[in-house]
Parts: sequence; C-alpha cells; structure tokens
Amino acid sequence: MTPKAAPDKDLESDGENPAAEKAEPKKPSPFDHVLLFKLKVHNFITSREFTLVPSVMALVGVIVLLSLGTWQLYRLSWKNQLIEQIAQNMQAPALDLRAAPPPAENAWRELDHRKVMLQGVWQWVRSFKMMPRTYEGAVGYHLYVPLKLNDGQTLVVNRGFVPDGQAILPDAEENVVAVQGVLKLPESRKPWGSPENDPSRGVWVWPDLAAMRHEIGVNSLAPVIFYEARETARDSYPIGGVLPLPSHNRHRQYALVWFALATALMGVWMTYSGPKPDKIRKPDETAAANDDDRLNDPVARRSEYPEATD
Repeated sequence: MTPKAAPDKDLESDGENPAAEKAEPKKPSPFDHVLLFKLKVHNFITSREFTLVPSVMALVGVIVLLSLGTWQLYRLSWKNQLIEQIAQNMQAPALDLRAAPPPAENAWRELDHRKVMLQGVWQWVRSFKMMPRTYEGAVGYHLYVPLKLNDGQTLVVNRGFVPDGQAILPDAEENVVAVQGVLKLPESRKPWGSPENDPSRGVWVWPDLAAMRHEIGVNSLAPVIFYEARETARDSYPIGGVLPLPSHNRHRQYALVWFALATALMGVWMTYSGPKPDKIRKPDETAAANDDDRLNDPVARRSEYPEATD
C-alpha cells in the first residue's frame, strides 16, 4: 500500500477556517454606556427604602435650591441687559439740560446713566461727606454738594474724591456754574453690611436722598444723583468721575452653586435611605445561596472529583 502523504502544516495553517476564528467582541457604543448608567440608577433607586419625614425635608430643600438657582439665571439675563443698556447710554452724546431741566421725577428717572449738562448755584453750606472712600490707595471721602438749578429744583451732586485732611476752598454761592456728568438712580435702601447714617453727627455712609432732603431743607429733591465728570485740566480736589459702573456679572456662578447644592442634597438623601428589607440578606442566607449556586454549577464542583477531570 502506498502510504498517505502527511498533510502540509503550512497549507493547513494558511487555510481559512471560519469556525476556528474567534469573533471579535463588539465595542460598546456611548449609547450603551448611557443605557447601562440609567439601569444602574434605576436599580439603585428601586432598592432604596424612603421614609416620609426625611423625604419630605429633602424634597423641600431641593425645590428651594432649584428655585434659587433659577432666580439667579433670571438675574443673569437682567444684569446682561442692564450692562448693555448702560454701555449704550454712556456712549451717547451729552444732553444739554441747562435751560430746561426735567420737570418731574419720572423724567429724571428716565435719564438713568445718561450724560447731561446742567447749570445752577452751589449750596456749599449743606454739603455732605460720604465716607470712607478710597482712590488709588488714598483714604478719604466723596464730597456731595447740592446744586440749585435755574428752575428752583435741587439736585445732589457727587463732586468726587477728597483725601482725609485735604482743605477744600468752596466756590462763591452766588456764582452760576455749568457742570457736566452722569445721572444715576441711587440705592433704594442701605447696602447690606453698611452701618446706618448719623446725620446729627455728620456721619454719612450711603446716599439716603430722603434724609439728605431733610438736612438740605427743601420740599422736593431730584430722585437722582449727579456724578460730576473729571476735569483733566483741573489738578485740585475734589477728583470727579467716581461713577460706579457694573462691569461683571457673577450670577451664572451663583446659579451653578445653588444647582450643585441641590444635587448634593439629593445624593445625601439617597445615601441616607437604606436598602429595602427584602434586598438585605442575612449571613446564613447569603452562605446558603452561595452553596445552592455552587451545587448547581458543574464547573464549580469539578474540583471535588479530580478523577473526572482531564
């Protein structure tokens, strides 16, 4: 008999054998990761046992925190619009109101952050020192002087910064002066953290127009404060141009803080809530369950019968 030729190993190895090739595992897509995460969250939530009082307290806290974050988003939009409107007003040319000042309070309010020119007589006897204020590292105060306009109205003017100990020579009260600057609505209430004004001692911390009107001794006072512009040609005090302008908006960061606190509170609530009783296994039950799984698994029992293994 003619012996059979041995199969060529190279040919056998080069031949394609689809059954021998292992199928490459399919890589999970981002969508699969999302579904897996949702499944884990769902299983975690359904395995918790929520008690009434902590759940109600946590729910109220989350609602309050989310409301504060939403309110900060509203403030963010409002502040952006305000900054844009102020920028437009500051770029507009100055209005000449020397001959015809606004006749009513509403007309004054509509000129918020507008450049204007006014004319009147200084009331130096009724001036105010708003302190403490700083300018380029120096400590001092802002000098507020009433200005009596041509039509008899009185307007409070912030003339600028004066360092402590600096003498100021007032202008003659009978002289009519023309000033240029910006009108601004004052704060409607005392800033948070600021002390109270003490007019009897001449201590002023914030411009309270109602109290200033009483000290000036007039029946009506324009509902705005006039910030005198800085005159570059004048090298004496006061230094004008101290108008505070909003230049930043941090309400987005505030909103993120409130939303983060709401998320943290939800996490604490979920962690505090223990697992359901039917999800808790006692040690003996756990051991019995492991034994049952081991008995039902032939591969796990193979070590008990070494003679049956290859």
